[in-house]
Amino acid sequence: MPTITVKRKPGGYTDRARKYKFVVDHQEVGRVGAGETASVEVAPGPHEVMMKMDLNQSPPLTVDVADGRDANLHCAPNANALTGFYYGTLGRKKYIALRQV
Repeated sequence: MPTITVKRKPGGYTDRARKYKFVVDHQEVGRVGAGETASVEVAPGPHEVMMKMDLNQSPPLTVDVADGRDANLHCAPNANALTGFYYGTLGRKKYIALRQV
């Protein structure tokens, strides 16, 4: 069965003490802290993946996994000390960067 794995960037000050919720197809399947990795087995086909923290989140990412193949993702906060207000208010749906590698 294929897996979707998300690795969170280590280091930095933004959210380093907080864990992000790992959400696949609208269900929380795990949590990742700074420098941590989480994986979940999924059925082959397309899946919607998001990272969330309180009201903040990443844009949804559609990941299409084939049988016997895995998908690897990286996430990190977009916000920093200078942009935190924007990402915490108007940009809260882009607060977390999520990309497939």
